[in-house]
Parts: sequence; structure tokens; C-alpha cells
Amino acid sequence: MEGGGIIPDVFIPIDNDNKYNNNGLLNIISFNLISKFIYQKINVNSKNINKYNSLDDFKYNYSISDSLFDSFINFCENDLNEEIKINNVEDRNLLKLNLKATIARKKFKNEGYYAILNIKDDAINESLKLFEQ
Repeated sequence: MEGGGIIPDVFIPIDNDNKYNNNGLLNIISFNLISKFIYQKINVNSKNINKYNSLDDFKYNYSISDSLFDSFINFCENDLNEEIKINNVEDRNLLKLNLKATIARKKFKNEGYYAILNIKDDAINESLKLFEQ
């Protein structure tokens, strides 16, 4: 008898889409500029962020403003010494999600970070649907 391992009851395909196919986006991720920006520029005790007393409140009600996003892109361009072009909504939303997750990590530790990032994780969302059944 040979061991075969565990066969899952539900198949969730691997996301083979390369979310970081934009060179500017790849450089932002590679050089850890999201964390660098958040830890240098964002004060979690500011009125804008401190008003969220719970992770759920932050998760559902906080959003990255266009002005904060533009400041982040300027920060990246200065750090990398190159122009960053975010041409589509998907790339912009991916960066905003990562910015929000990193702010959540600074305020709510790792629990906050993963709670925000997992919002867009297909495997996590599919698994949660199964628990609801």
C-alpha cells in the first residue's frame, strides 16, 4: 500500500496571474517601499487613523485617499529615482490594499495586516464560504 496524501474536498486553483507584472509595481514590492513609506510617514496616533478603535471598524471604514496614494507614488519615485506609472485600476487597488494592510499592521499588529490582505485572497474567501455551509 502506498501513501497518496490528502485529497481536498474542494479544489481552489492557484492564481497564476502575475499581479506584479508592471516594472514600477515590481520595484515598489522588491524594495519594500510600502513598509518604508508607512513606517516613515504615517502616524497611527493621528486623528485620521486613531478614530478607528477596532480592527473591524478600520477594515470596513478606512480607505486610502487619493492624496495619500499620490504621496506614496511621489515617495517611491524619489526613492527609486524613476517615474512610476500605475496605469490601471487593478494595480492601483492592489497598492492601496497593501498600503491599508501595512497601516493595519502598524496599528493592530499582524492580525490587522492579514485581516486586510485576506480580503482579496481567493483561497481564504472560498474556505470561509465552506465554513458558512
